[in-house]
Amino acid sequence: MHAESLAVGRRAATREDQISRTKRFLKIETERLKTRHRLGLGGLEVARIRTYMGDLVLSRTCEWAQHRMKLPSHARLNWAAVALGAYGRGELAPFSSLNLLFLHAGREAPLVKRLVELVLHLLWD
Repeated sequence: MHAESLAVGRRAATREDQISRTKRFLKIETERLKTRHRLGLGGLEVARIRTYMGDLVLSRTCEWAQHRMKLPSHARLNWAAVALGAYGRGELAPFSSLNLLFLHAGREAPLVKRLVELVLHLLWD
């Protein structure tokens, strides 16, 4: 899997660049997965790999959002993105959505809200 194509460098990519990278990653990896399925890869393995693809996209999107916010080095946002449903069980089927729950400690709520908005807006696109 070519996860490095989603990597966030020292300078965060523009929103449009990150969307383009994500779409390209998903297109390439989906085609690879279809080929592997045609060659005999089972449904459960396909679902697990789709889940892993979702994990990579989510984690890179969260990294991108944190870079874009340009928080001071001393700022710590205590938050987590939690996978729910089939995604949370590692059973993500093709064309399924990523069901997510965002949790935070209550401190810095406006910053966490902005971070979650950046993540969700990029994922929706």
